[in-house]
Amino acid sequence: MSKYDNGVKNTARGWIWNRVCERFKTNDEKRRARVYTLIGDTTKELEVAQAKGFSKFNIIGVDIRPEPVEAWRSAGGIAIQAPIEVVVGLSKYPPNVVIADFCGGLTDKTFRAFQIALIRTVWPGCVVTNLLRGRDDIQKYGPFCLTTDVGEVTEQVRESYKMIRESSYGDVVKKRSVVLFYDIFKRLYADVILQSANMPMDRRPTASEMKNLSDTFDYYYKRLKDQMNPNFYDYKSSDSNQYFDSLVINAMGRLEDKSDKEKELAKAFLDQAIEFSPDDLLLYRRRLAAMEAVRTMKLRELKEHYRERYV
Repeated sequence: MSKYDNGVKNTARGWIWNRVCERFKTNDEKRRARVYTLIGDTTKELEVAQAKGFSKFNIIGVDIRPEPVEAWRSAGGIAIQAPIEVVVGLSKYPPNVVIADFCGGLTDKTFRAFQIALIRTVWPGCVVTNLLRGRDDIQKYGPFCLTTDVGEVTEQVRESYKMIRESSYGDVVKKRSVVLFYDIFKRLYADVILQSANMPMDRRPTASEMKNLSDTFDYYYKRLKDQMNPNFYDYKSSDSNQYFDSLVINAMGRLEDKSDKEKELAKAFLDQAIEFSPDDLLLYRRRLAAMEAVRTMKLRELKEHYRERYV
C-alpha cells in the first residue's frame, strides 16, 4: 500500500474534496469544472473526484515524473508531465480547481505556484495546497513575517485565528496553511492599501503610516477574508512524526469580470513568475496542446448529446 493511501491520508483527502464540493451548487457545475491536481504516488484523487461527481474528462493529473502520469492514464484519466505552475499558468483554459499536494515545505517555488493558481482559477472553485510542517524558512513567509513591528495589525491577526479555533498564537503560526494564507493576504492587502493611500510601492510603510491606515485595514481584511473563505486542516502522518497542513481558498476570478487592465497585469505576473527556459516552455506548450487533443478525442468518442455535459 502506498504511503499516500492510508486511513489518515484518506481522511485528509476526503476533507479536501468535501471543501471543493462546497464551492459548487449543482452536479452540472461539478461535471463541467476543470480540475488540475498533482498526482503523487497514487491515483486516489481520480477515484475520489469521480465518486464526488467530477468528470474524468476534466480532471487533469499533473506530475513531473513519467510513472505517475502513465498510471493516471492507465486508470482512464487525462494527465500531463509538467510542473503544476506551468500547466496552471499556461493552459488555454483556466481551471476551476487546483489541488497542489506538495508534501514539502513552504518555499519560494511552492509559494509562487500557489500565487499562479490563485490568479488563474475562476469561480466556482478553489485553490488547495498541502504542505509539510518544518524544514523550511518560515520567517520568510510568516503572518507579517511573524513580527510585531506593527502591533495593532498583529493583534487583529491574532483575533482572526479564532476562525480555526486555536487558542495558542505560538502553535498557530507553526501551521504552514496559516502562514501561507496570511502571507497571501498580506501581499494582496499591501498592494490595495498602498495604492489607496498613494504611498510608494517600493518601500515598506512605517509603523506610524500603518497605524493611520488601521480603519482601511479593517475594511479590506473583512472583505478579502469573506471572499477567500479560507478552510484549514492539519494531520499527523501515520508512519512518522511529520505534520501536514492543508489550506483551501476560494477561486477569486470570474472571467467575465476581469478588465483588460487586470488581464494585462495577470499576464505580466505570469510571464515573470513562470521561470523556465524558452526550450522548456516550448516543450510544455506542446504537451499542453497534446493533452487538449487527447481530451477532445475522448469527448468525440461519446454520443453527441452527451458531449456538451462536460464542456
